[in-house]
Amino acid sequence: MDVGIREIVTVTVYNLGTAINTLSSEFDRRFVLLPNIDMILPNAGSTTGMTKVTIKGSGFAVASAGAQVLMGHFPCKVLSVNYTAIECETSPAPQQLVKVNLRIHGVPAQCQGNCSFSYLESIAAFVTRIFPNSIQGSEKVLIEGEGFGTVLEDISVFIGNQQFRAIDVNENNITVLVTPLPAGLHSLSVVVGTKGLALGNVTVGSPAVASVTPTSGSIGGGTTLMVTGNGFSPGNTTVTVGDEPCQILSVNSSDIHCRTPAGTAGRVSVKISVNAVAYPPLSFMYALEDTPLLKGIVPSTGPPETEIQITGSNFGIDILEISVMISNMQCNVTMVNDTVLQCIVGDHAGGTFPVTMHHKTKGFAVSTVVFKYPLTIDNIHPSQAPERGSTAGGTRLTVLGSGFSENVEDVLVTIAKATCDVDYSNKTCIICMTNAHTSSGWAPVHVSLRSTGLAKRANADFLYVDTWSSNSSWGGKSPPEEGSLVVITKGQTILLDQNTPILKMLLIQGGTLIFHEADIELQAENILITDGGVLQIGTEAAPFQHRAVITLHGHLRSPELPVYGAKTLAVREGILDLHGLPLPVIWTRLDHTAKAGERTLILQEAVTWKPGDKIVIASTGH
Repeated sequence: MDVGIREIVTVTVYNLGTAINTLSSEFDRRFVLLPNIDMILPNAGSTTGMTKVTIKGSGFAVASAGAQVLMGHFPCKVLSVNYTAIECETSPAPQQLVKVNLRIHGVPAQCQGNCSFSYLESIAAFVTRIFPNSIQGSEKVLIEGEGFGTVLEDISVFIGNQQFRAIDVNENNITVLVTPLPAGLHSLSVVVGTKGLALGNVTVGSPAVASVTPTSGSIGGGTTLMVTGNGFSPGNTTVTVGDEPCQILSVNSSDIHCRTPAGTAGRVSVKISVNAVAYPPLSFMYALEDTPLLKGIVPSTGPPETEIQITGSNFGIDILEISVMISNMQCNVTMVNDTVLQCIVGDHAGGTFPVTMHHKTKGFAVSTVVFKYPLTIDNIHPSQAPERGSTAGGTRLTVLGSGFSENVEDVLVTIAKATCDVDYSNKTCIICMTNAHTSSGWAPVHVSLRSTGLAKRANADFLYVDTWSSNSSWGGKSPPEEGSLVVITKGQTILLDQNTPILKMLLIQGGTLIFHEADIELQAENILITDGGVLQIGTEAAPFQHRAVITLHGHLRSPELPVYGAKTLAVREGILDLHGLPLPVIWTRLDHTAKAGERTLILQEAVTWKPGDKIVIASTGH
């Protein structure tokens, strides 16, 4: 059970149940396990504090936070707790004899023996000196003094806020392996566990010494400086070149690597600081002769994978030393000499961007050249061909080109001023969903990027159409019913996306009727295309892939249209544009005799005829 916590007592008798507690006081109904102190070891320690004291006894089994130890009025920091022992570290106090008070969960421990502790000045160890007292790198040092004892595990050595391992000890000397220290003076502390903190005022120095290479570099900055020396500290080290910070790349105790800022030609100071300890200033020269210059570029515009040639000076001849960037994209270097380099540009969104070069030894080039990635639209592909969709919107449109952005927030697509909502974008492809448009007809597709502007257009027009099946195509009314007179006027484009009933008359008067890419049948008694109207089934570039049927209905007594007659498909100053899939072979000869009842014909030529096609076999006299 937990120590120091009053637990309620219950008695249960089998077959009878839990007993009734008749004690009236809640306190009397509970039982507490009390802690007891048997002895204190050691029973004396230095007035400087940090003596490790062990309290022996029983009933101590709690977490460290549940135990509180006082040496008189002075706290003793609890280090560990188990059921029979508590270890704590004393605070500094004047010379005196004090009583040790222990509380577990606020319950005071009972003392069963000697529970006193003496703070004594005479018991403290003493440090007189350390040799050497100035350290670079890792070294063994000797600490001299008195009262260190002979138990190695009893010794703790601190220099500044770092603890170091003692490797040998006797009454007057401690040998310690010291690893690199940050630059500056650091206080030495020695703790002898059974006595406490040793007296003495001894410091250890880590000298602030450094040198820098190279001593000159590009005025464009980017030269990697290597500072060698002593006392550097990761996270606490700064380097400035002139008045600007040198970008830290790496730091260890003896080396710093940093990248210079841009500067003007001339000599500047290199200043190093570690934990506010300043090093003697060093010198660095910003030199034009160490500065690569980019002066010309051919070609200055092109798509990804274009090979460009950059002219200038101070490039060097080692291709591995050279890195060329266009904006944030690598240009793959294929050749370099001191005045010319060639590289292949990578993918990037359209726009004009600065060309930069970095030389690993010299630094960044001074550049006056830029490269332009063109922003172009090559083609558009909706979910159906040709490039068309409903005026009601909802067509998923793919725009192909170059120089687009991978961030959809940067991309704006419009079709005749109506926004096409962008769902996806990369360098060469944009996918967007069309919105409603007030009228049908061809409309230009425009792409613009936030940082670049409007894309150059090639084959990028989109056809808004009204679908036959939509009420909006017929002024909010239902699609035409059987016996209707249907007129498609100039400026109206209708997409026939369903089979029609038998219409009385279909008059395409300046408008356009396009068959949707599906199996569709158009039925009417008369069809007249006039005044520039168009009836289109497929195009020469995109032949119709399905089965399109035009059925004309009538009988002997059907009324005739003047000039055209009955059951007519007539064209007057209009266009009837029919393009089905080409048939390479429309007729051929039997290769073998076909007998009555046979289900297979063997032909002389291969054909592309499909199931459902009608085949006519002519008779022969052979």
